[in-house]
Amino acid sequence: SLADALGPGRVCLMRGHGSVVAAHDLKATVFIAIYLMVNAALLKEARAMGEVKPLSDGEIRLAAGTLFKPTAQDRAWECWCRRAGFAAGPAD
Repeated sequence: SLADALGPGRVCLMRGHGSVVAAHDLKATVFIAIYLMVNAALLKEARAMGEVKPLSDGEIRLAAGTLFKPTAQDRAWECWCRRAGFAAGPAD
């Protein structure tokens, strides 16, 4: 039933359990998990200021195309590895 709930999406929020993140590789999965938390905090702050207008389907596709490029993923991965005390190398 989790697979059915996730469907073609990347994230499923499970009542009483938290979230599940699925992507094509580890870097993308970590990227989604981290930005899921960041975006949830931003959404909470934005809602406190008034109505929030969601992105259009086209805006979502454009953002995903940019964020899931290898260069964007590699930059973020290197940053998170360094913050965790590990040096990110080419053969992560």
